[in-house]
Amino acid sequence: GEVRLKEYHISNIINGLLFNREAEFNTRSIQLETYYDQSVDRVMADGIHLRQALEDILDNALDAMPTGGVIRITTLALPGHAFVHAGRQAVVDALEIRIQDTGHGIAPEDLGRVFEPFFTRKSTGTGLGLALVQKVVEMHKGQVEVLSEPGQGAEFVIRLPLDPTTIP
Repeated sequence: GEVRLKEYHISNIINGLLFNREAEFNTRSIQLETYYDQSVDRVMADGIHLRQALEDILDNALDAMPTGGVIRITTLALPGHAFVHAGRQAVVDALEIRIQDTGHGIAPEDLGRVFEPFFTRKSTGTGLGLALVQKVVEMHKGQVEVLSEPGQGAEFVIRLPLDPTTIP
């Protein structure tokens, strides 16, 4: 894929995604909590790709909470964050998006593999969702990581430069 950058309000992308899935969240007893850092709501991004990446993370959160739970989405300003792209380091202002769930978590032995194409522990699915997340974040010259403790849920942390064109 090609990235078509345009200025977006990250809160609009997230709120639109949550609005479209509201009935599903209610049916599945999922509580949503959002906090947006108002000092950093605008980002240069490919809105379609970024929305798809966030939706893939939400899909995994829903799968991890079959009897309900909480999904927390927060954004945070990261002034002067260091990114490494193509072997070079650049320090630029960034946006951090955290998506936490209260699901069953990820086994420690699987944490290093969740972004591998075709890796899955689910009985259905292709194992491509999180590989796509990583690809989209990389296309934006950003970073993604996952944190988890079994039984304690999972947290995906995405860090994006506010303007990827500022990174060589």
